[in-house]
Amino acid sequence: MTLPRDLLTAGCCITYVRGGDLTAIALLMTEEAPVDFPAAAATGLALLDHSGSWTVLLEPNGYQGARLDILPGLSTGGEAVSAVWDSTGRARLRKAANGRLTSSVTTDPAAALTSAEQITGVHLMLDGPLPAVRLDPKVSPLVPGTFANHPALAGLGVLLAGPEAADLPLLAALTAGLVARHTAITDEPAVAEALTARADADGLRPRLGELADRYAAVRDDPATPPDEMQAAFYRFHGVQAVLAALAEDPGEAAWLACYRATSAVGGSFDDQLRLEVLRRLVEAARRDPHSGGS
Repeated sequence: MTLPRDLLTAGCCITYVRGGDLTAIALLMTEEAPVDFPAAAATGLALLDHSGSWTVLLEPNGYQGARLDILPGLSTGGEAVSAVWDSTGRARLRKAANGRLTSSVTTDPAAALTSAEQITGVHLMLDGPLPAVRLDPKVSPLVPGTFANHPALAGLGVLLAGPEAADLPLLAALTAGLVARHTAITDEPAVAEALTARADADGLRPRLGELADRYAAVRDDPATPPDEMQAAFYRFHGVQAVLAALAEDPGEAAWLACYRATSAVGGSFDDQLRLEVLRRLVEAARRDPHSGGS
């Protein structure tokens, strides 16, 4: 017998709908032969089940049911609950009723699943095959093209389900980490400290400024070999992105980090894709009515 609780270290989304409108999800589904949970997880399928008055959509490594542009619609005429988490341990519990999102709480996977079970009274026990469906996701404004399942976006499942204002510090940190790894500056002491959860922003700003100046001097020296000049160019902008992520205002920090990172991330499609998605997530989070952003 396999319970979703045993799978909390991987990404998953469980959406429960009672008396609502399943059209938004039904339009995305192609029926497949019944499979068990491990097979669904391995093949990219979702599972559809019914428990009492609840219809349950179980998405291994997914997040479609929790999306802010899908969940409220599912609750039209009823209610919907979604617990979504990703492999990083981030989780979100969302509730909607009569076509409107009523709450969204950031928590951990175990708490999200437990709360969803308490609200719905549904305790899934996946001890055999269930009806399987293949989801054809609605176009998301957060992911360009058809890259929803691209490996470069691993660990962003909760954010891709719809970022919130409270996610802005995390988005700034994710952008800084991406650009630091891409430009190979993570071994610089000031950068390494800036990437920690409790970075001393005031103490680090002058040190990062000096490091950026050092890379700028190498970049601007005519005697610098072309390959070293190019590396110094990217590293200069990489340090600037890390520095920007330390801004006091979370919205400004996230936006400036993405802006600076654009000049630092090149030559890797995966990193460019992840950066583009982070930028879109930042823009969406800044539009959240609780963000104070534009």
